[in-house]
Amino acid sequence: MRIAYLQWLFLNLGVAKAVLLRSNFTLGNDSWWEHFQAYSDTKHLNEEWITSEATDEEGAKIYGAQWRLSQGRLRGSEWDKGLLVRTSNVAAMIGHVLETPINVLETDTLVVQYEVKVENSLTCGGAFIKLMSNLVDVEALENYLPDTKGVEIVFGPDYCAPETNGVQFAVNKVHKITNRSELKYLQETPLSRFTDTSQSHLYTLIIDGSTQSFEILIDGKTAMAREHIEDKKKVSFKPPIAPPLTIPDVSVTKPYDWDDRLRIADPEIVKPDDWNEQEPLMIPDPNSAKPLGWNSSIPLYILDPEAQEPSWWEESKHGEWIPPMIKNPLCTAEHRCNAWMPKFVKNPKHKGTWKRSAVINPNYMGEWHPPEIENPLYYEETHPLRIENEINGVILEFWSGSPNMLISNIYVGKNVTEAKIIGNKTWVMRDRVFRGLDDPTGRKFMNNRLGNLQATLQNERESPNPFDRIIDCMLQQFPKYLFTAVVMLLATLILYYVLLT
Repeated sequence: MRIAYLQWLFLNLGVAKAVLLRSNFTLGNDSWWEHFQAYSDTKHLNEEWITSEATDEEGAKIYGAQWRLSQGRLRGSEWDKGLLVRTSNVAAMIGHVLETPINVLETDTLVVQYEVKVENSLTCGGAFIKLMSNLVDVEALENYLPDTKGVEIVFGPDYCAPETNGVQFAVNKVHKITNRSELKYLQETPLSRFTDTSQSHLYTLIIDGSTQSFEILIDGKTAMAREHIEDKKKVSFKPPIAPPLTIPDVSVTKPYDWDDRLRIADPEIVKPDDWNEQEPLMIPDPNSAKPLGWNSSIPLYILDPEAQEPSWWEESKHGEWIPPMIKNPLCTAEHRCNAWMPKFVKNPKHKGTWKRSAVINPNYMGEWHPPEIENPLYYEETHPLRIENEINGVILEFWSGSPNMLISNIYVGKNVTEAKIIGNKTWVMRDRVFRGLDDPTGRKFMNNRLGNLQATLQNERESPNPFDRIIDCMLQQFPKYLFTAVVMLLATLILYYVLLT
């Protein structure tokens, strides 16, 4: 039986390694992959992917972005279709209801992965994916609003120069006492690489329920990995995932005699007697003199003596007619007129408002904080990354900061190997073409890699035969058992010889 098992194993490994790049593989029952290859056109796409028709108070659509099915923009792989956001600088939303909801247990692994290609330069925008628990039908998508409840996971790149540049991650938690649902956002985020328009990028989120840890990957490489997220010193979410053990006592007020001034005006210093705060900053220049030929009695503008009252002017309707003003011809560059003002200079006597210099307050008591009391809403969170509800829908919602942004190969499931296979079939293929590695040697390398991944996936799905496990154990332990048997046989022979003699 052992020989038959080995023959079966090598046969399957050989088939797996000989798999072609275009071959398909079967997803698990609790996995979903949207590669958009099954849609023939945008009309066909809109039967499964629905946009919200919700409007604001003025009747305008909240989500004004236009979507269409795109093919050919993702070069380097047969999986070249995707969702294209045609408009920019507008709110974008589109969603899909899962035929089979995904139930993530406490110890399960959840994987979210998708590919994004930014065609044009970006100054502010994102590409968020939301896993939903309340999308029961198409009508729920058509009525979707920004504050719709039921968001379980938020994940994706976010960029808005110069303040924001990271891959956002938020998880929904339900308070065990108040039963209030709230999204907890990761505060320390890896850089998004969202502004790179040279090629697409693959974003992956892995939540390991057994260890309560998470990992964020960009283009297949780890950008952030965190364990023991219940430790606030290592991972920070806002609001905190678990409520604090103690809270400030808001019923206690600061004592009236509490001095929290770190510095005070020096009481030993007095204002000098010659300090005049009334002296202005600027004064007329005492050395300035009126130029020769300047006549202050002649006005700069006079009534136009040649102007005539219009024929249509009626004094009873329009009032007294006054000729327009013109510049006085007597005022020239050589003969200045109008009022003369000397130029202003800085006042040497000006000292400004007098202030005492600051010194350390000898009575400083420190910053006052109310005393801490036990939080009545505290509870211990043993599974901080647990997915609270069953996932039945996926929504793409963000601010579209760039036209012609493409999203494709969306995977939501519970198997890391499946996500790796999809990533290798799609993004890795494109990346190798982009880097000039699409040659016979490179294709052979990718065939072997995909074969190994599919063999790994097959081994994960098949539970080993108990009898084969016993055979394996016996074969592994056989040398040790043989040595023990030989030692016991020799000891028996020696004892038998001693007794006979």
